[in-house]
Amino acid sequence: MKWGMKQTGAAVFFCLLITLFAQQWIVRSPDNSPTVSTNQVRIALPRPAKIRAPQLVPAASMEAEDSEPKAINHTPLPKAPVVAVETHPGAEPPAELLERARNGEASAQRDLGKFYNDHGNIEEANVWYVKAAEQGDAEAQRIMGIRYTFGQGVERDMKEAGKWFLLAAQQGDVIAQRELGKVYGDQWKYTESNEWYLKAALQGDAEAQRILGLRYTIGQGVASNREEAVKWFTMAANQGDPVAQRELGKYYGEKWQLPESNEWYLKAASQGDIRAQHMMGVRYTFGQGVERNIEEAGKWFLLAAEQGDAQSQYSIGLRWARGEAGEPKDFAEAAKWFRLSAEQGLDEAQLRLGQRYAEGSGVKQDFVEAYKWLTLAQTQGKVQGAGTFLDTIRPQMTPEQIAEAQEQVKAFVAKPPAPIKPQ
Repeated sequence: MKWGMKQTGAAVFFCLLITLFAQQWIVRSPDNSPTVSTNQVRIALPRPAKIRAPQLVPAASMEAEDSEPKAINHTPLPKAPVVAVETHPGAEPPAELLERARNGEASAQRDLGKFYNDHGNIEEANVWYVKAAEQGDAEAQRIMGIRYTFGQGVERDMKEAGKWFLLAAQQGDVIAQRELGKVYGDQWKYTESNEWYLKAALQGDAEAQRILGLRYTIGQGVASNREEAVKWFTMAANQGDPVAQRELGKYYGEKWQLPESNEWYLKAASQGDIRAQHMMGVRYTFGQGVERNIEEAGKWFLLAAEQGDAQSQYSIGLRWARGEAGEPKDFAEAAKWFRLSAEQGLDEAQLRLGQRYAEGSGVKQDFVEAYKWLTLAQTQGKVQGAGTFLDTIRPQMTPEQIAEAQEQVKAFVAKPPAPIKPQ
């Protein structure tokens, strides 16, 4: 049926009145489900039943979830991944897409946000992502959660990020569910965190599966359950998650099922996992579950050492000091690797480096340096021999030299792992 001009004019006037009174915030509908109000539309968002996970048993030692968290030294939030895009801020979107977006089509608004994002106009992208998100588009809601997490075109705001992740997660967006698990985890609300990780894990998200494995391993928000942990690690590992593969290697190693352990360590090591690479070096060094092969061990140790692993750097130092795998002894090369490891705080490397300086082996003899490294090793109380060397060099040092070395010990701060830059 066609409308006449009078009916059309009345409808337009009525819509304008509604527009004037519309508000731009999330409100509650009469049934208490969340809705989104904008100057264009009000959409009732689905309110699923609260997630319950019977197998997630809160650990008895955990405090109430609504209690104030104690001082936490959280891992700093990683920087947003940098994606190389060809920046054309003035690029014009397709006319048809722009028209659909302006007419209020949520999917078009989201796609217009992607267009501006791909052309380097982050602020304009966010304008359209917000419009789509406010209409209930789950992907746009998740993208805005990520934007607020990393401060991309907006000021970083984890409360705002959590709001958008929640809206998307309630609609089943698997990435939003996983990210919401992180948000609650950072607040020490592990029950809620694990519930959302479980939702994502059941949808096949490998990262969520791996994190659930870690939670069950250490009993974080759940009762510690190694078998349950292995179940989730296996799911993630079968999808290629290297950390989960390494954890399975560790698990089977603890059970002395070395062939299975090495199979998973090898998978993780082949993907660049540092700890797995080190463990493959250890297995080949001692012939654990594999035929002993010093050359193969050195290959894995070197891969991990070049990524900054202190234990592997120490192992490479020993190889040069002993002249293993057919290589001649090279004390200078050994001292170089011992230093890299010692600077990260590994006591065994500190002991070896101190010995080198005391003897002048591979380095110029320097009692101050020797005293410093031997004292640092001795202070940790886990290695033997440092005291003997200190007793040997102390009578040969002046009081000023000892004082200088002691000041260097006090000023020592272990360095974080860092990849070795190619020469």
